[in-house]
Amino acid sequence: LITFNLYFHINYKCEYGYSIYVIGNSKSLGAWKPEKAIRLNWSEGHNWQKNVLLTLENQTNIQFKFIIAPSDDSSNPSSIIWERGPNSILNLKT
Repeated sequence: LITFNLYFHINYKCEYGYSIYVIGNSKSLGAWKPEKAIRLNWSEGHNWQKNVLLTLENQTNIQFKFIIAPSDDSSNPSSIIWERGPNSILNLKT
C-alpha cells in the first residue's frame, strides 16, 4: 500500500457552467466512474489544478484522462466530453 500526492494541472477554457475533472484507473481517481471523478479548481487564465492524495494497492501504474462535465453534475454520460487519445500513464517504481 502506497500513499502520495499527485498534482494535476491543465490550461483549458471551457464553457460557463462546466468544469474540468480528472478520472482514472485507481479508486482515488474514481475508477473510471464519472460520478466519482475529481473536480479540479479553476484559477485566472483558465488554469485548472488540484493536488490529489492517491492510495494505491498492488498497482504499477496510474492511468488517467481529463473530462469536461457540468460543474454541478459529473454523472450524466451524455454531457461529458472525454479527453481524446490514449490514456496518460504514470509508471510507478518501487
